Amino acid sequence: SLSSSTLNVILSLLFVIVFKFGFEGRLVGQYLTVTLFSMIAVYVLYKKRNLLVRNISWANMKDSLHFGLPLVPHTFGIMVINMSDRLFIDHFYGKEQLGIYNLGYIIGSAISILGGAFGNAVIPFSYELFAENTHEAKVKVVKVYWVFIGVMVFAFFCVWIGTPLIFRWFVDAKFSEGSKSVVWISLGYFFQGMYLLF
Repeated sequence: SLSSSTLNVILSLLFVIVFKFGFEGRLVGQYLTVTLFSMIAVYVLYKKRNLLVRNISWANMKDSLHFGLPLVPHTFGIMVINMSDRLFIDHFYGKEQLGIYNLGYIIGSAISILGGAFGNAVIPFSYELFAENTHEAKVKVVKVYWVFIGVMVFAFFCVWIGTPLIFRWFVDAKFSEGSKSVVWISLGYFFQGMYLLF
């Protein structure tokens, strides 16, 4: 996850700044990163883990669809939530305010990277402990969840305290209004992290 994000940023900067692709450079950076990491994932699943099989079990397929299809509206809902604010701001206030807001949104949403990465690690670990179904395993899950909550609280306060410094040192003064939305965006992603965990 961290490698993918790092490569995404490097390629995007390369195509936008060095090769002067404009906004298309950002898209090229994203698509190249997704393509590369998809190929790595297929390689790992096939060669290293031997998880890709030729024979399809229709019982497993039915079970997977039974579990997975209800998650489609959930995922679509997250996409709508993540985009609706920008669509409304663009429609009612225009592109200038959207640009200011979007800068604050990017900084505030940094907490979501931490929540997503930690969640990806914690959730499979939790399932393993739940399968044990012992008191000790349940206590361990509770401790790990408290650590996650503590890390998210710490990250939220870091974003909150660091926002004025980020805007003073790295952001043009004409975008300073964007700092007002950072705390609210990061607070929203903090609660989304709690939701995804539980």
